[in-house]
Amino acid sequence: MKDQKPYMALIAEFTAVNPATGVEEDGYLIFPKVALGEISNDISTKDADGENVAA
Repeated sequence: MKDQKPYMALIAEFTAVNPATGVEEDGYLIFPKVALGEISNDISTKDADGENVAA
């Protein structure tokens, strides 16, 4: 039987200045269903054309 990773919510809080009012405001990014795994040493990104680029 394969191990299944549990899903959880990920909430990130940030503070930013509203350029219209100049007031500092708190904001939140909420990802309601994520599965966290191990970090890999094989890192790559994609360029503007969608081709893999080694980091």
